[in-house]
Amino acid sequence: MKIILHLVFSLHGGVASVAANLIRFHQRRGDRAILAYFDDDVVKIGEYLARFDEEVETIRVRKRTGVGANMMFGLGVGRIYRKIKQEHPKDEIVVHAHNTQTLGIFSLISRIPLVCTIHGINNPYSRSPRAKISLKLSRMIMNRLLSRGRHIAFVSEDTMNYFRVAQSFVTDCSVVHNGIDVEGRIQKHSHNSFVIGHIGDISRAKGWDLCLSAYTRIHEAYGKRIRFLSAGKALDYSPHEIEAMLSERGLQGDAEYLGLVANAAGNVMPDLDLVILASRNEGFALVLVEAMAHSIPILATRVGGMPEILKDGENGFFVENESDIARRVEQLFLDGNLYARMSTNAYRKYCEEFTLDHMGAKYEKIYTAQIERVHARNSMDYV
Repeated sequence: MKIILHLVFSLHGGVASVAANLIRFHQRRGDRAILAYFDDDVVKIGEYLARFDEEVETIRVRKRTGVGANMMFGLGVGRIYRKIKQEHPKDEIVVHAHNTQTLGIFSLISRIPLVCTIHGINNPYSRSPRAKISLKLSRMIMNRLLSRGRHIAFVSEDTMNYFRVAQSFVTDCSVVHNGIDVEGRIQKHSHNSFVIGHIGDISRAKGWDLCLSAYTRIHEAYGKRIRFLSAGKALDYSPHEIEAMLSERGLQGDAEYLGLVANAAGNVMPDLDLVILASRNEGFALVLVEAMAHSIPILATRVGGMPEILKDGENGFFVENESDIARRVEQLFLDGNLYARMSTNAYRKYCEEFTLDHMGAKYEKIYTAQIERVHARNSMDYV
């Protein structure tokens, strides 16, 4: 049996969902998964573990105080790995870190099979000192991993190309698109009721403000026939401010903020007819894959890894501003044949490229290669 130790910074958001999907994949194969995470007051561990049919061992690590402390030391992977190895000396153990901050600059990774997935680029154009320092530290950690023969996986070609240009590395890296697993295909669309949705952080970075402005236009023309649901962590606006914005625009009852919903892909997505993500920067938008898995067409901005998911005019449309969003929503609402074609194409693209089995198989090859590399290194040390 193989043990895969997943390291996540937070229990909410797309990264945590990817880790959960992989854990289900491991369990299905008969392997064991362990989850290490920082204290998270937003999503309780019980809510996260409710996603799994089998028991998942968890390790909670308290966040360190002080600016940059967590980026320096991460979750303490060396200590956690040694503890698990002592308890399971005969099992192969692989560490799967999700983003560099779970490892930290001073992580002890000697003789540890390890892959680090980079899920995106945080504020790549930000001029703030904090963002610049964070990016510099991430690059340092990546260089350290590669110099020790560890593998780095990127969730999109765009993300890998960004760091390739920035760091000039070409080996021990790969692109592994995120994948999910859903039960059955859901047919959508009715001219009597059409629900558009934003699932993700309620922030300018995710383009929620553009979605709200577009829906305000749509509501003036179609009223209750088109509804707008939002689910996610309120970042740039408080829940009270969000409700006030909806009320001021006369949208209450037809536009609803659901808050941060555990497993929104399973609990909110089935109620939607169209998913919109107008992000200003993005690594790989798992929510768009989740939409396609439910046969839901998508609207998205042409940033980051979005073009690797969305084919304009096939499974959705690219949009640039609120006018674009409003126009495309209206088009898909009124044209049932267009909607049906895009719905079919969305589900087909999911099946061909973004299933959990596709993602899991690629990571299994990386895990095996890392185990073999560490064994070879250990054998050389004893010669």
